[in-house]
Amino acid sequence: MKAVLLIILLSLFVTANDPVDIKNARIEGEFKLPNTVAPLDYEDYLDRQTFATKYIPVKDEKFIEHERQPMSPEENQKLWEHFNEKKAKISNSKYGRSLGALVTAIATQGDRVWVGTDAGLYFAEQETGQLSRYESYGIDGPLSTHITALAVDSRGTLWIGTPAGLSRYDKNGQWSSIRGRDGLPVEAITALAIDKNDRIWIGTAQGAILYKPYAEGRQWHYRAGKRYLVDDRITDILLHEEGMPAYFLTEEGISKLVAVERTLAEKADIMERRLNQWHRR
Repeated sequence: MKAVLLIILLSLFVTANDPVDIKNARIEGEFKLPNTVAPLDYEDYLDRQTFATKYIPVKDEKFIEHERQPMSPEENQKLWEHFNEKKAKISNSKYGRSLGALVTAIATQGDRVWVGTDAGLYFAEQETGQLSRYESYGIDGPLSTHITALAVDSRGTLWIGTPAGLSRYDKNGQWSSIRGRDGLPVEAITALAIDKNDRIWIGTAQGAILYKPYAEGRQWHYRAGKRYLVDDRITDILLHEEGMPAYFLTEEGISKLVAVERTLAEKADIMERRLNQWHRR
């Protein structure tokens, strides 16, 4: 196959009158030449050798990448106002006054209102408004009495963030938890936000996590470091009504992540331009 590729390339150079765009040259009319993966031959690791003799074609399909995007001063100011308004709404709620505790989150699940505090999880039926403390923690309840975030998805499932991981309480009254051994990259959860497609953005003390609990295939996407965030310790999250952009509040400011569709060939072009810019510095 390698010999065939070489012959194809040589024939392109020899027979064409105009310069050939190698990046868009196609193999067998379907696969672009850059979208081929060479056989993995580990010379120093015999147990990992594949002994493959063919290049593996990769379809030129688009995939989603997250990118940190700059914001205008006006957009940044508006976001600060939204974050402060959200915080004030929780801090000044009637539940905080009646409980005498620090309220960290409020969420409505059907006819029930859930109130998270630094000393436990509370609930009240909307009809009566009478608050009761949820008494079970660990197995048949949240992982911790310190509740950091609450959110409800379109299926009526309540998601609870704690410093020990993520808990969930479905509309049938069943509890379950998700921790590091279940795929959660960071257990110290600080914020939650859910879009209309039930994709959950999880803020943590060490970056952001996109979790797709009802999706097939890949469910976890971990975003941390300066490529994505101005600071990894997230204190709150706001989402656009369509799910993206996602905005993350940190002690160092607000970060904006957008979803970008591109192909492998397009990503290769971007990486090449960045490399050239770096060499010119």
